[in-house]
Amino acid sequence: MPSKVLKKTLKISSATLLIIILLLGGAYFALRSSRVQTKLTQYIASYFSDKFGVTVSVRGVDIGFFNSVILEGVFIEDLHHDTLIYAEQIKANITGVGIEKRHLQVSRLTLEESKVYLRKYPEDKGKLNLQFIIDALGKKDTTKVSAPWTIGVNALRVRQTAFQ
Repeated sequence: MPSKVLKKTLKISSATLLIIILLLGGAYFALRSSRVQTKLTQYIASYFSDKFGVTVSVRGVDIGFFNSVILEGVFIEDLHHDTLIYAEQIKANITGVGIEKRHLQVSRLTLEESKVYLRKYPEDKGKLNLQFIIDALGKKDTTKVSAPWTIGVNALRVRQTAFQ
């Protein structure tokens, strides 16, 4: 009798483990498909366009094995419809995601082949043209019940980037 229970338990455990592996594998291959990545790119650009109130575009996204994200061709304009940032690549090495606690930890964020145009427009009372992004990221959203996401970045690497 105990051997039947043990065999049944092993069968159920094996089936459960197989389903989990298949789901994770399916999710990984779905994220690797160009169709899913295109939709994800559109979502990212739309989210930040709405949040910042300016044009944000992302040409492509490449998601590594659940620990890295590469955004390609990132363009963000300022409130005067001029280029604020253009980055050929933005890479994020992700070391932790807490969905329940709404936390994302990035060990290294890399800007590659970028141009950052920092300006002060007279009508903006001496503020830099990126102040609206700082304000938008720091703004508390009182319409939602859930807590905001916190994002931690341990290191910022800037390669082949010009600040003007």
